[in-house]
Order: sequence, then C-alpha cells, then structure tokens
Amino acid sequence: MVEQLEHLATKFGEGMRIQIVSTDGTHLGNTHPFTIATLEDMQQVAYVETLARGFTMAVTCG
Repeated sequence: MVEQLEHLATKFGEGMRIQIVSTDGTHLGNTHPFTIATLEDMQQVAYVETLARGFTMAVTCG
C-alpha cells in the first residue's frame, strides 16, 4: 500500500484530491470501482462501474 501511495503522490497535480476508503466496515466504495468528477459549475458527479453496467449519479441541491 505504501508503494501505491508513493506512486500516486508522484502523479498528483493541482486540483486533484486523493481519498482513501478504509477496508474495514461497509462502504459503497468497497464494492465497485468509482470515479468522482467535479464539473465546471462545481457540481460533483460520480461514475460507478458494476458487473452489469456503469452509471453516473449526482446530488442536486435546491
């Protein structure tokens, strides 16, 4: 794990954030790969891959 984090640190750029999800306990991030993207209007959208398909989800406020 240390080597993976060191590798990520060398690729880290401005505007990027690395978030680590614990493998202890239940978390949706432990079941399928996912990517979180921030759009130009600052809305955050998640893309989740499952065995059947990939899908996007976003939280809307207001």
